[in-house]
Amino acid sequence: MIDWVDITTASWEGILRPEELAQIEETTLEQELVKMAAEIRDMIGSHSPNTLSADPLKIPPGFVGRAMIIVRNRVLTGIPDYAIDEDRRKQAEMAEKWLLGVARGNIRPQQATDAVPTAAANKTPAPGPRINARDRRFGRDMQDGI
Repeated sequence: MIDWVDITTASWEGILRPEELAQIEETTLEQELVKMAAEIRDMIGSHSPNTLSADPLKIPPGFVGRAMIIVRNRVLTGIPDYAIDEDRRKQAEMAEKWLLGVARGNIRPQQATDAVPTAAANKTPAPGPRINARDRRFGRDMQDGI
């Protein structure tokens, strides 16, 4: 078991340049981090063997860097006349693909010290759709005067 970290206490040093950081309000950054923590926790919780930390702002330490890269892209696109360079865009795409792997269950986070079961663990799987074949093939006699 490992201690998960509060994403809102993460440092933006090395993620955002000082001139970029000056253009973005501190509250905006914190709100985006809270949203990102919720998204990550939803992705972790969507796979039933995973557990979550009891604190709603905590995520696994290995997820923080990727989360901050995604948030960086989201806040920079909100700045008028700001063009994100290709390397940063690709970093964000790779981070999002990695998180999709978490949601699919291909990547499993370490269990938190204050782990609680996910909501997905308590759900029963939904039955698949029932598909029946048609009695007959569509033909001239079924057109009814068309």
